[in-house]
Amino acid sequence: MYPSASDLKHMYEVAKSEIPIEEALAGLHEAFDHYVPKYSGDTLRAFAYIKQYLFHKHYVTSQRTLASHQTEKPLSYANKKRVVRKELTPDWLKENEETEPSAPAFKNDAHFEEEKKKLADSLRELEQELKNN
Repeated sequence: MYPSASDLKHMYEVAKSEIPIEEALAGLHEAFDHYVPKYSGDTLRAFAYIKQYLFHKHYVTSQRTLASHQTEKPLSYANKKRVVRKELTPDWLKENEETEPSAPAFKNDAHFEEEKKKLADSLRELEQELKNN
């Protein structure tokens, strides 16, 4: 069987990748061993299947290695005390807060209802003016 231009391209990509040659050759044999035909007469016809298998296997292996290295490292940040920064409020901001009048507090429900009626009346008057204009 002669490799096609597409096969040569995929082989070149595997050769130029960071996969070691020994791992690539072992993965080549594994790819053929793990291949399951979908129907009778189904065979491997392209190196693209092998390339996909090799890249996936290398990715999984590298992620596992990375994860194991990360879990082996001591957590140096866990032993450090957390520094809490407290920024001071400028004086001019404090002065503005003190001079602003606070919202009027209602003394009781009757006072609240009275204010509510006044607002409703003024709203009706505005609506009437808008209709008239």
